[in-house]
Amino acid sequence: MYFDETHEAFRASIKKFVDKEINPSMDEWEEKTAPLHDLFKKMGDLGFLGIRYDTRYGGLGLDYWYETVLLEEIGHIHGMGVSRPSQFRRIWLHLSLLLMGAST
Repeated sequence: MYFDETHEAFRASIKKFVDKEINPSMDEWEEKTAPLHDLFKKMGDLGFLGIRYDTRYGGLGLDYWYETVLLEEIGHIHGMGVSRPSQFRRIWLHLSLLLMGAST
């Protein structure tokens, strides 16, 4: 298959994060429509955002299979309030880097 042991270790870290940091609070967050800025900061700090982007731009410089692992695992979030915005943030980051990012 396309995943090796490093992909599976990455999967385990995302799964642990989803199970411990997101799913226990999902009902409360969706009921209150709580802003999730702190959650996205944690996700970024753990390397769950910017997976494919060059390290020069703050990304991890990893392959598409890592992003596939992330998308599979955020599919296990018990609600839409986190998984959809995290996907949109990655898309906007990608577009921003494409349009404005430059190497010097």
